[in-house]
Amino acid sequence: MFEQYVSEETILKEIMYYIDTDFYNYAVMIDGAWGSGKTYFVKHVLLKKIESNEKRVLYVSLYGISNIQELGKKLYLDFLFKDKSKLVTEHSELVENVIGTMIDIGAPFMGKLGDIDIKEKKIKNIVQNTVKHICPMKNCVLIFDDLERCDCSIQDILGYINGFVEQAEMKVIIIANQEELRKKVDAQTLAMQIRAVIGRDETLDFAEPRNRQLTEYLKSMKKGLPEDEKIKKLSLNEAKDRVTRLFCMESEYERIREKIIGTVFHYNPDIKKVMSNLIQKNFTYNTNSRRQLEKNINYLAESMEEEKHINFRTFQFFLQKMDGLFQELNVEKYENVDFIYKIIILSCWESCILFKAGKLKTDLKDEYYKDGGKIRIRFIEDYIKYSWLDVEKGKRVLKKFDVEESRVYLLLNDPINLLQKDWYKADNDEFILDNMGAVIEKARDGEYDIGSFDRIIQIFLQIHAAGFDIKYVDQLIQAMCEGIKEKRATGNLDCIGTMSWEGKKIELLYNNCIQKIKDVYEKSMEKKSEDDLNIFLEEEDWAQKIYEYCYAAKHPQKQEDYSKKLSPFLKALDVKILIEKLRNSNGENLQKFASVLRLVYPLEYNSNAFFEDNEERKKLCLAMKYCKENETQLIRKFQYQIIEEHLLKFTDFEEGTKE
Repeated sequence: MFEQYVSEETILKEIMYYIDTDFYNYAVMIDGAWGSGKTYFVKHVLLKKIESNEKRVLYVSLYGISNIQELGKKLYLDFLFKDKSKLVTEHSELVENVIGTMIDIGAPFMGKLGDIDIKEKKIKNIVQNTVKHICPMKNCVLIFDDLERCDCSIQDILGYINGFVEQAEMKVIIIANQEELRKKVDAQTLAMQIRAVIGRDETLDFAEPRNRQLTEYLKSMKKGLPEDEKIKKLSLNEAKDRVTRLFCMESEYERIREKIIGTVFHYNPDIKKVMSNLIQKNFTYNTNSRRQLEKNINYLAESMEEEKHINFRTFQFFLQKMDGLFQELNVEKYENVDFIYKIIILSCWESCILFKAGKLKTDLKDEYYKDGGKIRIRFIEDYIKYSWLDVEKGKRVLKKFDVEESRVYLLLNDPINLLQKDWYKADNDEFILDNMGAVIEKARDGEYDIGSFDRIIQIFLQIHAAGFDIKYVDQLIQAMCEGIKEKRATGNLDCIGTMSWEGKKIELLYNNCIQKIKDVYEKSMEKKSEDDLNIFLEEEDWAQKIYEYCYAAKHPQKQEDYSKKLSPFLKALDVKILIEKLRNSNGENLQKFASVLRLVYPLEYNSNAFFEDNEERKKLCLAMKYCKENETQLIRKFQYQIIEEHLLKFTDFEEGTKE
């Protein structure tokens, strides 16, 4: 017997050679992992090839088969359905006899339990006569699929199959996941051997089962001894030691396989070809969506191999999810259609592999996360796990990707990108000076995101280090500050880097430039927070509006949320107007403002973290104390007390003030 790992073309060639020759009697096996596409290959390629050579094929799945009689019935019914009536009617008397004999065809085959030797006379009477009269022996090929998924003894099934190989001289092809088959056979054999070595006054202890499959077999074979006879509990490890000493066998599966199976072909699917066929067959949405899937087949196939997840059931699951996503998200409306398609396909495929491998966790807190060439998107992962699609969130996230891709495309010819790419290899100074001038004007007009300022400054300082005047750096910083002050520049100053690699002088210049930008930016943000918060005090539900603002600042979801600032909170409010609002507010506003304080000043924080608006807190705290002492309504006294008590935990009073 020999094994080889081969392609579909080689398997076809070798199996047709096996069918057409009669050197000796043996079965062949096509081995492959679950979901690898071997059954699809057998049904749609191999079976057709065999039948094209005028061979009769009986294909039977052993999935769920519980005994030999059931398999015999399945084989016979398969023959009847494939027959064109003429042979059946011509041999009606024989068919009558065969119905009875085929149902019980397996029982006479077996000798002792676990032995694959055949009772020759009975097999000749049943199998040879049946095959001879109903279908010519030389033209019949049996295909048994899902061997490892049957629910009865594998040894019995293999002994039954061997009857067709040895006695009926038929060609037999077995389809199986050999790794799982080996585990099952060895577990079944070990279970029988363990039962054989247990004494009548012993019982197995299942307190710490490690091999679930073995434990299930043992429990199904458990001796029904009266309770008082079960004197000693024997652990599985002790039982296994006895088996090793008594039987001295390594793998029962290898012994049985050597007797029945001559060649094992380890199925190696053409992943791209199978994927393409599945897309054409199973994907129901529009033509462009199918085309987009096929455009990304190289990535999908490489990822399947890279993740060691050769499972086309996962791919079919992926296609089902893609069908739903494409129908709901209307990808064609985006400006960068191919890019959005690719984002959805790549993210969905990665999520499906993780999900089917049991590794898709709920650890993704952000809307999306990029890791090298892979991307995870939360709304897609939720759809994979729960089959619930948040369409609005999906559209919002995809819009972000679309806008960002458009921005990247436009920036390819932006003067700052031209400088970054080519300044050090420019043919003349004019190229550098012209683009620097263009960058300065764009910064003044607010065309650059504030988050990109540090990158732009670094490029200008690198050019300065090459000998260009520092005045261009000064002009750039002035333009950036002007853009921030005039509210033309948007974004967040949240990507501060370093230039330590350029030497101390350039590093110091960089730090000074960044500090100037930070000072202007922070003043601008404080003014913006004041404008935003004070305008809420004019509203009837002012406390709810402030709460929503503060919550968005702490848990940003939209781009504009990132510009909302909480510190210093009360310094950004007109405290006199706030106190007046609290004196005259209804209970709902008082309760909600208490929630605002708990959000802005959480108890787990040190009070020193909020020193900047301490004076404002003192004024507000004293005002709440006054309101509490002069209020006649008990519920309002209680509401003022809640506000006062929370403020006291974060307010530093001088000793005289406290008294």
